[in-house]
Amino acid sequence: MIGNKFLYDLYKINDLDTSLNQLMESLKSKDENFIDSLNTPVDSEVCDEDEIIYLTKASALIDYYSFQEVIKRGNNNQKSKAGGSGRYSGV
Repeated sequence: MIGNKFLYDLYKINDLDTSLNQLMESLKSKDENFIDSLNTPVDSEVCDEDEIIYLTKASALIDYYSFQEVIKRGNNNQKSKAGGSGRYSGV
């Protein structure tokens, strides 16, 4: 069983697309409880094969979203270093 209650509740949704969409909505909305729960490791030894497959897909989305947030913060830092014009040329 998936030890993270939020991820387990998403896993239990019968439709994978709906489940992953709700995962993305939780990430986009910056739900603090949900995001904080992601810092707790999941013990894959107690998960069945279907749960592992779900967690693999979910972790890919979580990693992608996290990476996009890092890029946004980096671009915002570049904008402020560029003289505060609000535009980043990237060149």
